[in-house]
Amino acid sequence: MNSYIEKVTLFITRMIHGQENLLLFKHPYAGIQIPAGTVKNSEIVEEAALREAKEETNISEFTSIELIGTDIERYNEGYYSISKKSFVYSRPSETSFDWIEIRRGVHVEELRQHGRFKQIKYVEYDAYPENNQISYKIIGWIPQEALVSSEKRYFFRLTTEVQTENEWDVFTDNHTFRVFWVALEKLPSVIYPQNMWLSYLDN
Repeated sequence: MNSYIEKVTLFITRMIHGQENLLLFKHPYAGIQIPAGTVKNSEIVEEAALREAKEETNISEFTSIELIGTDIERYNEGYYSISKKSFVYSRPSETSFDWIEIRRGVHVEELRQHGRFKQIKYVEYDAYPENNQISYKIIGWIPQEALVSSEKRYFFRLTTEVQTENEWDVFTDNHTFRVFWVALEKLPSVIYPQNMWLSYLDN
């Protein structure tokens, strides 16, 4: 098993009126983002890129797919990704109450350790009615073998000639995203750290 979790980022482009456009989406609570996601266990990264593209944009036909870069990020001490779906236990024991499951790819913070278990915290923030409001929190114990401290990210450029509206809604991951095309020369502000990923388009 890898000591890191694998992620894909998708730069989906299309020529519109002689200009190259990039496909972005607006998350209802978390700003403008680039389509991206987590590679499933035993999934080839190219397959993950195409799957995530379809799930997040509803586009499934591409004229090309190209790997344009990779990056390995090592998290700050005490921070991890969930490497496999795991129960969150009320105490550091698999015999305690397993009150919820936490999915693969989620980022968590370690609070403390006891034996082979770590107590972790996951927090989701909401921009409504104000920025940085906590809308959801999980605190509990999971086996430390379900955690990795780094991720390998694959950056793909996908081109399409599919005719679409300039913007449309996609329901995925329990949210409705507003997907839209924008000319590369007129990109809006993309959330951090995704705005740093845009440099891969220059490669």
